[in-house]
Amino acid sequence: MKKRLPLILTLIVAILLTSFCFACKKKENESESESQTIEESQSESNSEIQTPDFNISIGKAEYTVREDETVLVTATVNPSGSLQWTASDSTVLGLIPDGNNVKVLGKKAGVATLTATCGQDSATCSVTVTPSNGEIIVVESEVLEYDVELNGDSVNLQFGAFILSSDGSKTKIDNANISYSVSNPKLVSLENGVLTAKRHGSLSVTASYSGVSATASVTVYDKFISNASEWKNMIMTAQMGEYYMLDADIDFSGVSYTSRGADASSGSVGAFRATLNGKNHTVKNITLNSQTSAYVSIFGKIYNAKISNISFENVVVSGSGLSGAGLAVTLDGRTAMIKNVYLDLSFEGVPTSAGALIYHCYEGKVEGVVAKVETPTDNANMDNVKIVKYLVGATTKGVYVLAQGEIETVGGFMGYTSKIDMAWDINDERVLDGSWTYLGGTQLPILNKNI
Repeated sequence: MKKRLPLILTLIVAILLTSFCFACKKKENESESESQTIEESQSESNSEIQTPDFNISIGKAEYTVREDETVLVTATVNPSGSLQWTASDSTVLGLIPDGNNVKVLGKKAGVATLTATCGQDSATCSVTVTPSNGEIIVVESEVLEYDVELNGDSVNLQFGAFILSSDGSKTKIDNANISYSVSNPKLVSLENGVLTAKRHGSLSVTASYSGVSATASVTVYDKFISNASEWKNMIMTAQMGEYYMLDADIDFSGVSYTSRGADASSGSVGAFRATLNGKNHTVKNITLNSQTSAYVSIFGKIYNAKISNISFENVVVSGSGLSGAGLAVTLDGRTAMIKNVYLDLSFEGVPTSAGALIYHCYEGKVEGVVAKVETPTDNANMDNVKIVKYLVGATTKGVYVLAQGEIETVGGFMGYTSKIDMAWDINDERVLDGSWTYLGGTQLPILNKNI
């Protein structure tokens, strides 16, 4: 028995140790299982927190910059986020980031990709650096003035970029990525170099390439006028601020002519108040009949209107009892202007009193005008035709008179300041005596010149 006791004790100790180790192992396995469950739970929880998608766009797909010059590139991010800017080749491009903008410096000639990154999303564009080797880049337009009619009309901009060599020759840069902007986007829409009319008015368009730009003017007209019927409708119905353009010569042969009825008073009532650009076209063979109205003229009354770049040929004033004839009965308004106009006017009968060009000038400007005026040789009233009868507050510049017949007061102005730069006697082919300049005074002296 004494010999078995140690053996029994040894077995009991072994059993106890085995039970303890099993319990520890079970505890360890349970801990590992709990830990795995927690990690899986956390993993599932983390998978539910998603990084937002950022919509990033850069202004253009391609940019061009010369060596040692910079170009500003802008990106938009939606929703708002912080942008990181990188270049695929730092030897070609240097970057100065500023939020959604980055100033890109051309370091050497080559092409590199510019990337804007926010979160896991990005946008790219290509930047070409051209060598700075003394060549000059110029931007030019084949058309300096673009005309668009207000009926949804569109016009293709004709700008090009060129390399100007030292010998003066130009080489066009094919597929140049020219950017455009307009001074008044309310008047036109602009897309891919195409302007579409929205509202009448004048503006400018600018084309830019590699830091060089050029501009051209754009006018959106309410209507292009091309025949006598359209002209007559314009004269009678044109409203304040409207724009009209002639796109053809107009002949009134066999067509009666009626202008707005107008007296010689100042003001806008019954006046022509639109802008008319003749585009160097001619309106001819107009007969103004004084039996219809004592005040006959092509436009009637002009108030704050602009009439330019147009010729009136073979305008005949018939009848008798005239009190006003020619281009207009009155010119009024501070912004009123008659510019670059030629008038060929003749009187069939003897006028009583007429302003061959304008009867009354209250305000406005008359500039760059040539008036050829002819009266009957039996004109007994030696002072009844004046180029401008009354000039009060208006100004003239570059006005030339070609006189034929008996016009005693070729320079017959009455007013504050007036000037005819030259009066020419067609019959004798000579400049009439005097400069035809009058300055000061409430009523100016009359110079009688017997032609």
